Amino acid sequence: ITNLIEAADKVSQGDYNVQVARSDKKDPLGVLSRTFNKMTKQLDEQRVELEQRQKFTEAVLEGVSAGVIGLDSQGRIHLPNKRASTLLQLI
Repeated sequence: ITNLIEAADKVSQGDYNVQVARSDKKDPLGVLSRTFNKMTKQLDEQRVELEQRQKFTEAVLEGVSAGVIGLDSQGRIHLPNKRASTLLQLI
C-alpha cells in the first residue's frame, strides 16, 4: 500500500511513467496494483499523443499565411501562429 501511495503522489506531480511492483496475486492489492499500472500506462500514452497533436497543429498553423489563434476554455490565446502574433504584437 505504501508503494501505491508513493506512486500516486508521483502521478499527482505529473510523473505518468511510474509503476508499482507487479503482483500476479488475485487478492485486492494485486488487482489494485495491476489496475494502477494500466492506468499510468494509459495516461502516459495519452500525454504523448496530445503532445504529438499539439506539435502537428503548430506545424500546420505555421504554414498558414492568415493570422490564426487557438483559444483555451477561458477564451485566452494559447496558440497563435506567427502572423497572428505579429498582428497582435505578441512577438
